[in-house]
Amino acid sequence: MPAQLLSDKEARLARLLACLDYRLEEDKRRLLKLLGYSEKHIDTVIRKLRGMEWEIAAQHIRDIRPLGLASIVVRGRRKEALDQATRLSELRGRVPRYRYLYGYRVLLDNNAVYSYLVPVDAVDEFYRDIEQGLANGVSAAVIDTGFTIPIRPDCNAEADDPVRALSETDVEEAAKRIEEEPPDIKHSLLDVIIYAALDLHPLRSVRDLLDVSDIVAERLERVAKVRLNKRKAMRRYSLLSGRGLIGRVMIARAVWRSHDLLPLYIETRRECAPQLYAAAARLWASPNIFIGSETAATVMLLPEDAGYQVQKLLGDCVLYSNILTKGFGTCLPVEMYDPRGGWVVEEEPRYDLLAVLQGRGLASVEK
Repeated sequence: MPAQLLSDKEARLARLLACLDYRLEEDKRRLLKLLGYSEKHIDTVIRKLRGMEWEIAAQHIRDIRPLGLASIVVRGRRKEALDQATRLSELRGRVPRYRYLYGYRVLLDNNAVYSYLVPVDAVDEFYRDIEQGLANGVSAAVIDTGFTIPIRPDCNAEADDPVRALSETDVEEAAKRIEEEPPDIKHSLLDVIIYAALDLHPLRSVRDLLDVSDIVAERLERVAKVRLNKRKAMRRYSLLSGRGLIGRVMIARAVWRSHDLLPLYIETRRECAPQLYAAAARLWASPNIFIGSETAATVMLLPEDAGYQVQKLLGDCVLYSNILTKGFGTCLPVEMYDPRGGWVVEEEPRYDLLAVLQGRGLASVEK
């Protein structure tokens, strides 16, 4: 059993970050009031959490639906050619629509889960390409199209014992959450980049949020110092976070503080989506859930014993479950969003992202 990474006070603050965005002045004032800590102490704890981002399993809670993105999830045999991939360019020719592949995770039974983010307006085209493209060497057990929605835990409640059965209230509340429509926004390239920045590092400071050189390295494989225009970026950030679309963080170690945690992939029947959502929210185990036309799925980060209990809890809702072992994930495909026409459906981007950012006054670029 690992050493406890967070003190009681630190864990209390970390839990609240799933509901409050410390970068927003209003939310920070609420943190001060709820916790009774000094502003200096809160800043100190957040700096510590930021420095331990991987150890505490910090994950961004966000809603990508307003960006015009749906999801396609495939569960099938692994592609060994992907196992050692470390750069986006290494996926070219190995998987269909490689620039829209969001994650590839290998399971203990040698299956793999391929998750795609795809433009809503081109779902049918992408589905066809992905189904046909992965058929070469991948026997797909499941391929489903739907949406990924954020999981909103109750920050006033303690993490619950997984043995306790889900109540009707739990399931009804989850069903309401699932049916909620996200706010309608006129999204922009700047929005997509802000989402991507927080996907890579959910606890970024405002200063770090403006420096998106890591996104350029991740998506374009280019070395350049790229800094967003502070006034324009923070105006969009405040709008997006104020509407609850970005900026909250699920920190597993705030709940499971001295346990070894395992990533458990769980797939259920579509009609069981409320039960899956309720279990994940109650256990603070996942920042989002995929809901397709036939299935629902999520990855829960839990102690091994709790994982077994969750599977029992969901009972015959479960179609498949297993532990993730290795793989990779990335951030939103910023290079595929053309501000003149939206998401690009061609295989490669048709414009120079850095030139557009600089030309529109959205960022400064030093190559």
